[in-house]
Amino acid sequence: MKTRLLFISLLLGVNVAAREVVVLGAPEAAGASPSSSPWAVVAGGTLTLDVLIPAAIDRSKIEVGLWQISGSVTLPLGKESAMEAGVVAHGITPVRVEFPKVERATRVLVKFMTKDESRTVLGQVNVWVHPPRDWAPLARKLKKEERRLVVFGQDGALREFLKAREIEFTDNGVNAPERLERDTLAVGALAAKEWKDAKDRISGEGGRLLVFVADSPALPGVYTQVSGESATTQVTMPVPAKLSPDPRNEELFYQLIEQQLHAAPAAIF
Repeated sequence: MKTRLLFISLLLGVNVAAREVVVLGAPEAAGASPSSSPWAVVAGGTLTLDVLIPAAIDRSKIEVGLWQISGSVTLPLGKESAMEAGVVAHGITPVRVEFPKVERATRVLVKFMTKDESRTVLGQVNVWVHPPRDWAPLARKLKKEERRLVVFGQDGALREFLKAREIEFTDNGVNAPERLERDTLAVGALAAKEWKDAKDRISGEGGRLLVFVADSPALPGVYTQVSGESATTQVTMPVPAKLSPDPRNEELFYQLIEQQLHAAPAAIF
């Protein structure tokens, strides 16, 4: 166990003696900014963290505490709770953490502490907590302005996501529409080869197209091309695949759709 823990810790750049509970994937382990985090969760939701806990530490004697970070001030968010751990596999313990409701995006410090009087911090990690995104205004905007939303590609998760938020759309199947009619916004995900074959066949007639190409050779980003009143935006990030688990992707998706609905799209990313 000690050999395995040391090996993984060396890969992560972590001193196990200084931090006895190690959260896998923590950016602090690689020397990144403490404000950065690979994790985000919707307020009131739960998040499962994979942690390494030395065999010498009794898991039943570990508590989890949440602390809100605002500038240089750290404030406790309620009382500590017992560590809700899953089945240990290959030395990794999945720990389920519940987060409170917040009114705005909040950086929360998750601390693993001993239950004794010393309250020793064994490990900690940053998590961003976001309030739920309200899609009702966008749904009303689409109806009020009589905009037509068209969904394409093989991504069923994208369709289910929109249905769950009561966003009406027309399903164009696996292929991107070849005509971008006025007051139409087409949204979908395609492989890089599929997008390369399709984009030259698309006729811009005043409409907009938003395509997610996760395997594009381009750097991760958002690229908008405007031709007359038409606009095509290519997103080289796997946003649709991560809409549900990460609220930051949902927020980006929302902002991208809003941007396309404006009269004059701007490449703001």
